[in-house]
Amino acid sequence: MAPQLARDLASNGLNLPECQYANVKGLAKILNVSESFLNKARLSGEGPPYSKFGHNVRYHIPTALNWAAAQTRRSTSDVGEVA
Repeated sequence: MAPQLARDLASNGLNLPECQYANVKGLAKILNVSESFLNKARLSGEGPPYSKFGHNVRYHIPTALNWAAAQTRRSTSDVGEVA
């Protein structure tokens, strides 16, 4: 894990590997996006993979970070990798 990410997680009260999952609020802080963005992306299927434990949505942090890294683009016309 990148040192800056470890510091950011620790400042938000999250320490890996003890905390492998985050709720919407926690992941929004980690990715520096709004909770609304994650909720809408989850509905459209365009967001990071998630798990449900009962009614609770949880994001596996390493998987979400891999998803975020895959969002890198080189230009505004770059649509990313074709699945």
